[in-house]
Amino acid sequence: MARTPFVFFKRGRKEYVQFWDDEKGGYMTARSTGAENENEALKVVMEWMRAGGPPPARKSIKKKHGFQMTACGYLTDFWKADSPYIVGRQARGATISEMYRKNNESFIRRLFTPRFDEKLPLSRLKTADLETWVMALYQEGIGPRTLNAALQAVSVALRETARLGLIPFSPAIGVRPVKDAPAARGTLTLAEVARLLKDEKADVQVKAAALLGCLCGLRLGEIRGLQCEDVDFENGIIKVSHNLPNSEKAAEGLKIPKWGSSREVPAPEEVLNVLRLIVGERDSGFVFSNPRDGGPMFPKAAPEGFESMLRDIGISEETQKARRLVFHSSRHTFVSLSRGAGIPSFVVQRLVGHRSPEMTDKYSHVSVEDIQNAKHLVTVMFQKAQEQSGERKEAVNT
Repeated sequence: MARTPFVFFKRGRKEYVQFWDDEKGGYMTARSTGAENENEALKVVMEWMRAGGPPPARKSIKKKHGFQMTACGYLTDFWKADSPYIVGRQARGATISEMYRKNNESFIRRLFTPRFDEKLPLSRLKTADLETWVMALYQEGIGPRTLNAALQAVSVALRETARLGLIPFSPAIGVRPVKDAPAARGTLTLAEVARLLKDEKADVQVKAAALLGCLCGLRLGEIRGLQCEDVDFENGIIKVSHNLPNSEKAAEGLKIPKWGSSREVPAPEEVLNVLRLIVGERDSGFVFSNPRDGGPMFPKAAPEGFESMLRDIGISEETQKARRLVFHSSRHTFVSLSRGAGIPSFVVQRLVGHRSPEMTDKYSHVSVEDIQNAKHLVTVMFQKAQEQSGERKEAVNT
């Protein structure tokens, strides 16, 4: 029995057509003719046949954007290194660290996909679903910072999805983060910092890194990215203009400091003396390197070495945990000691590279005199601590 080459059927107000496929022995996927009655639809089909066949079907959103359009599949793909979002952001000059990307990818894999139906279409993901998800994580005991970071990973993806027109709006807009009241980081006393300088067991690079945190306020990434030419030994100034994120192990990962906070900070002579031991006669390259290939210091070298130094000066591992002492505590120590020395808060903010809208105007008024005065106050403060602990005023050779 001969088959009709095509058949019409109504879907809503439009006429659709299905063509017979001899090879498959069945009708092909239905195509809309755009017409609202069969006579007009027939005219459209005749035009198609005279032109050699129907025009190519428009690519689906899934094929066009390379995403799986289930909620789990889409969010998993979104944070991959080669996703359109990551590649697009990088093409536009945005800085997205590999650690940030991997963390978000991990949040989706560990906290989102196991709790949603893998077949749930992205278009059917509702605000109520996300609200229920957040509350479930909270009741499971997931910490506020982790929970909010996971919500942020989902929110960024859905906001971008809405921007592209793949969904009408982001269902995450109405989901608020949970209250986060993180415990304050611990800080060292001035006497403890002085004992760190005296620690003869410590690796010289670890000691220098700890002192740059405690007495200059540098971040770990800024310490790892520090170049020999950034240290002005003559004027006692360190130019903070590079950042090597903790996830990066190669020079190619070198970036500008966080929040674009390039700056110059005064360095006490005690810090400069230890840096001289590391830099030697070099005038270029990384100040801090690793022994394996001479590349930048490994990400865990300073944090693990810092913990060892704390044990050397009598702060046990249990006490470190109780006081919440980690390498980043060295930076908090600088802020605490600087304010205790009488350095104005807006100068301290400038020295550590904190940025906030309300501080912008004050930053522009930080003068060279302010910086030099800060250096003097920190130096005097540190020397007093050395005297009180019976130490020599000059830096200890290691």
